[in-house]
Amino acid sequence: MTLPAAREEPRAGEDPPVAAAVSGGRRVAGGARLSYESTPSGPTVLRRQWVRPPLHLGKTYHDRGWALHQWATPTAGLLAGDSLAMEVELGRGAHAALLSPAACRVHRMGPDEVATLRQHYRVGPEGALEVWPAPLVLQAGAACVQDTVLFVDGSAALLWIEVVAPGRSRYGGGESFAFREWKSRFRLERDGQLVALERFRVRPEGGEPADWRARFPEGPYASLYCLGTAPAEEGSVVERLHALAGEDLRVGASPLEGGGLGVKLLGRDPLALRRGIAMARGLLRGALQWPVLSSLERAQTYFS
Repeated sequence: MTLPAAREEPRAGEDPPVAAAVSGGRRVAGGARLSYESTPSGPTVLRRQWVRPPLHLGKTYHDRGWALHQWATPTAGLLAGDSLAMEVELGRGAHAALLSPAACRVHRMGPDEVATLRQHYRVGPEGALEVWPAPLVLQAGAACVQDTVLFVDGSAALLWIEVVAPGRSRYGGGESFAFREWKSRFRLERDGQLVALERFRVRPEGGEPADWRARFPEGPYASLYCLGTAPAEEGSVVERLHALAGEDLRVGASPLEGGGLGVKLLGRDPLALRRGIAMARGLLRGALQWPVLSSLERAQTYFS
């Protein structure tokens, strides 16, 4: 996956920027390319970066050797035809955390239009990456295609969190499963071996997904993947994750092939899911034996 250059005209041999007329305006094709490296006697540094709207990247903070970054979409969100792409690479021994403290909204669009979100992460040997965003909100009439690929070295650690809300819970008395389509492809590899693969499409107009809507008609969803835990401890972690379930929260957790954990959460409402994510994340970070990063906890205001 290659992002377009941050200029209007391409150089020789390069693909042109993605921009075309849509509903009287222009599609926006932007995102970020970030490359982190460890230093011999100091914290992880952001060695290379490229950022283009609709994404904004805050300045680097450091905590216990980790590089911390906030990203946000300062525009109204993703409109028809918009494309947002993230390419992130961690070199040997690099430790980084990426978070978004504000939700990203996908707006209403025409019947043949979509917004696209592509993410490509690579974690090198002895690296550690946490991705902890606020929700992607699928508003009425929205259509979104997600494509996520993660390549993780066998000696590296990962905590991946994704949150999706099926509408604005407090908009006009409630907006639930009124989006047109949500299509997602997710691939997680470790040392070149497939660990997890997800491919699905949700079209609420046809009553999908029936089980989710029957359980929590307005509830958001979260997916978490964790690599780098000790296999001998994973059974007890799964038990503690399942113990988080209650009337307002449903939890599914299972070990991954070759080590690691996959977790799915459904909340009755945003508050219930926030609490569930906070508790599940705490268990997974503990299993990874990662230090508490107070700067990271303060920066993620959506979950505070």
